[in-house]
Amino acid sequence: MHRVTKTELEEKVDFINHTLYSNVDGKYYTFTGGFNERNYKGKFVLDKIHNGYQLGLIVNDNGGQREIGYYRKTAREMYFFLDGFKRGLVQAKNTLELI
Repeated sequence: MHRVTKTELEEKVDFINHTLYSNVDGKYYTFTGGFNERNYKGKFVLDKIHNGYQLGLIVNDNGGQREIGYYRKTAREMYFFLDGFKRGLVQAKNTLELI
């Protein structure tokens, strides 16, 4: 098994945000086509807290967030958690395209 890095986890979170919001102007991308670095409502963020990682969801325009998952996870646990989330999104998107 390979060592899981924070960069790998952030790439998975970026993929999730891109999958959900790439077609919404002003969310994932700004109106001029650049990447939106701001925290917008519905964006997933990765937090490194003490000895673990936590996935958060931005719930208001001021950047308040709630935790997704029940506990802090190690890097490897978060890797598999995000991978399952990513696979679920891809499967749901493929299913919707068939309807």
